[in-house]
Amino acid sequence: MSRDRKNICAIVLAAGSSSRFGRNKLLIELDSKPIIALVVERLLDLDLSKIVVVTGHYHREVVDALKGYGSSLEIVYNENYIEGLSTSIKAGISACGDVDGYLFMLGDQPLVCGSTIGKLIDVFVSSGKAIVIPMYRGNRGNPVLVSSRLKKDLLDISGDVGARAIFDRYLGEIVYVETMDPGVVVDVDTPEDLDRVRRLLDNKYIRC
Repeated sequence: MSRDRKNICAIVLAAGSSSRFGRNKLLIELDSKPIIALVVERLLDLDLSKIVVVTGHYHREVVDALKGYGSSLEIVYNENYIEGLSTSIKAGISACGDVDGYLFMLGDQPLVCGSTIGKLIDVFVSSGKAIVIPMYRGNRGNPVLVSSRLKKDLLDISGDVGARAIFDRYLGEIVYVETMDPGVVVDVDTPEDLDRVRRLLDNKYIRC
């Protein structure tokens, strides 16, 4: 299977309980759309093999928020979400099928530019490396792209940890991609984070 954008599966991690926020942050509206919908729309603009949204605590609410996207994505309920992030990674990988890479996208990260994601995929294709990580002003961000060559390692992760748990084993396989996109380091964990996101949007600081 040749590497191109058609062979990348996006896994949107949207199973958490939003405990730090106090309510379902994925349904909060920005630009008149729920955060989770904005995340999915970034991915729909790319030529990906599949988009998988992994739900958990707020399954029904997320399904309702995304019902307008029909067959453009697959929503997978992770019945083990209470056991941590690693279970959502496994559920997402299982739904992806035979692909070259997994793009792990946070469901609460609405400001990432589609062009940034496209750049990560281009670097993945051209470099032949197994892990591609975006950077903004020297800070590591998300989404991260991981080759399916590391599938076994990803499936062996346990507990409330993500793909980064395996990165130290493959330091020579990592490519860091500096971007001009602050969205890669901004997610919505707390009400203060939401205020920051709104300020960035109001000030037109995000230029995709």
